[in-house]
Amino acid sequence: RSTGGQEGFAVYFNTLDGNNWTWFNVAGWSNTLAGVTQHIGGGSWIELCEKVPFEIKTNVWYDVRVVLDGPRIQCYVNSNLVLTAVYSNAPAPVNVVTVSAPAALPPTTLNASGPATRGNRNFPFGKPPISGAIGVGCWNTLVEIKNIVVTSNDVTLYQSDFEKDSIDSWNIAGGTWSI
Repeated sequence: RSTGGQEGFAVYFNTLDGNNWTWFNVAGWSNTLAGVTQHIGGGSWIELCEKVPFEIKTNVWYDVRVVLDGPRIQCYVNSNLVLTAVYSNAPAPVNVVTVSAPAALPPTTLNASGPATRGNRNFPFGKPPISGAIGVGCWNTLVEIKNIVVTSNDVTLYQSDFEKDSIDSWNIAGGTWSI
């Protein structure tokens, strides 16, 4: 959820390194649009589908889900399909589902004002993290994030535990983060 600022938040996926990733930007562009963009080689930005009007409200929790099926990307907010996109130059398939849901969670959250991923501490400017890494981020906005789950074929690959994890278990690429 956004707790203040002019933008929404982003879910990063198929993150190969700091120069090659894809994101579902929820309420970006001054809280007006949602889009799926692929960043390639540190320079090219490829819009994988048309942006759609989308805004979020401050202090409201959102369930954000990204479903990957080969080159097809489906992006949901509160169980509603917001965007469908397709890679024209698909990265190596990871086939994961990324979920950020507030249901049945402990009160601890990840407070953020910038991008972060799980993996290499120097992301996005150092060595590449594990192929297919996921991440969360925001721009000029304060957000709280809880219950991040990554699954593949109904097997949980990662589930956040902000009660146990320290901020050192995340790769911070800017901004201020706390747990």
